[in-house]
Amino acid sequence: MCRSDRELFFRTFQESPAAHPPRSSFSKCRTRNSNQNFAREVGDDETSTGWFPLERDCNLLCCRVGERTTALDWRTFVRAAVGAVAMNASDDDRLRGGLTLKSDATSEPIMPLVPVDQAARLGEKLGIDRPYATSNVFRGLLNSPPATAGFYGLVNALFFHNKVAPRTRELMILRIGWCTGSEYVFCNHVRFSHELGIPGEEILGVRDPQGCHAYTNTDRAVLHLADELHERAEVTPSTWAVLEKAFAPDELVELLLIGGFWRMAAGFVKSAKIPLDAGVPSWPEGRKPDNSTPE
Repeated sequence: MCRSDRELFFRTFQESPAAHPPRSSFSKCRTRNSNQNFAREVGDDETSTGWFPLERDCNLLCCRVGERTTALDWRTFVRAAVGAVAMNASDDDRLRGGLTLKSDATSEPIMPLVPVDQAARLGEKLGIDRPYATSNVFRGLLNSPPATAGFYGLVNALFFHNKVAPRTRELMILRIGWCTGSEYVFCNHVRFSHELGIPGEEILGVRDPQGCHAYTNTDRAVLHLADELHERAEVTPSTWAVLEKAFAPDELVELLLIGGFWRMAAGFVKSAKIPLDAGVPSWPEGRKPDNSTPE
């Protein structure tokens, strides 16, 4: 069953006490509904924010979902967000037993990948963390630094300044990845979703939403939105009516952008044939959509 409450806790371990606020300046998030905003406290001032680290250069992010607590190194976290590295093997039997460790990609990228060192330098100039800049997708994007800056800006907004709950965002991205047949998008977000504590049934359920009994009516509306944006770039009135009852206007904006952005990202990695990064497992259980092609 889908969990209704989620808690996210953040800790920072400053590299230089003089350069950063003291650790006591930050405190744990307060839980709200899974489709509502998370909040944090900074001293006595509580501000409504999305799910993002309190400091960009923090070294540890602690994420608690239900009773499950996972400590993610910040660099590992940002790399996982775009699939630059594989996480530890899944605890979930369906994921652990069914991961395909080798990509089905057989062709070379048609878009040249910027060398790693050059990508790191370009990323630093653009304010992009090295783990992002040196992933395969960004090495392809960095052939156009201005376009990469825009791409990264939206990733940053939807991941670290978000209003939509991470679980909802990931379900939508997974569905887009499956519908587009994008190995890069789908397989990276399978691993990332598991690290967020999303059950394997819900992660792999996006392959056949009607057959997944763990989804709520709101979940199904979100997945319908992903389908509709993928197929005709427009949401139907019936789907929108359900979403309007479950989400605030700022969340609705994000949902539309999530669908459009990862549809665009899937088109880029498939067309440019960007390969999975080393160590990232391919299609779970060896099952892939009919429209998948080597990237």
